[in-house]
Amino acid sequence: MPEDLVAFQRPTTRYEDQLQKAAAILRGWRGDKVKVGLALSNPVWCSDELLRGAVQLARELGSPIEIHAEESPLQREVSLAQWGISGIERLAHLGLLSERTLCAHVVQLSDRDIQLLAYHKASISHNPISNLKLQNGVAPIGRMLAAGVNVCLGSDGHASGDSQNLFTVMKFVSALAGMNGLREHEGVVEEMALRLATENGRRLWFEGDLSEDYIEFSEPLGPYAYAWDDPADYIKEVYVDGEPRLARARQLVREKNANQVVLEMRANAVAPGKLERAERWVAAIKRQTLAR
Repeated sequence: MPEDLVAFQRPTTRYEDQLQKAAAILRGWRGDKVKVGLALSNPVWCSDELLRGAVQLARELGSPIEIHAEESPLQREVSLAQWGISGIERLAHLGLLSERTLCAHVVQLSDRDIQLLAYHKASISHNPISNLKLQNGVAPIGRMLAAGVNVCLGSDGHASGDSQNLFTVMKFVSALAGMNGLREHEGVVEEMALRLATENGRRLWFEGDLSEDYIEFSEPLGPYAYAWDDPADYIKEVYVDGEPRLARARQLVREKNANQVVLEMRANAVAPGKLERAERWVAAIKRQTLAR
């Protein structure tokens, strides 16, 4: 690591300690509407020992696993160079792929990778906005669906996806139908996008009847407005198992003064010291790249 970047390093935390902390949270979780599981970043940043330990813990506790995989061309190149196999093949080899596994992104993959995902019944979080913003490509979700992979929709983190609005995600999925492979399937593209956002997402880790889970809008929407418009502002109430949840959530936001907390966090993120540190990081990376 270049000397300029050493100062940015944080003390290393043993993966065994991290897994133990995660296990304590998982064992103490009592929620039934929200699932808590293990999140493992990306295979290229995980040792074999960490991945095996995560598999063992997930099996012991019956918990889900989320991991970003084959997101960028560089990540795939690193995996092939270091292990001789793709990230998806490595996850399968170490036992990480199962019906409890959610792989985020999965943009750069082969037919072999798709077969492995389908065979192990893993699910995919398709994040088209983030993938385009980071210039990582368009995930071939049409090919994955044809192979029987459960493709769901996601937004990625706010930093790379810009928002957590799945209506916007559905718009991108529909607009990219000629490139992501959806157009090759029979049916209406907008309806397929809606299934990815609802039924497929629910099938990932939840069972039961969907009929009591719905959104109430303040006014009627036009055909396929969920895919081409942004009806988030027209949401009047959200029902889960027939119970209203949105009004209570808004009340909590007011009680906790959450909007002010977010404003303070945003101001802190762009504080002069933070910006200076970020500029030093970028400059060091550029020097390292030019040296190569």
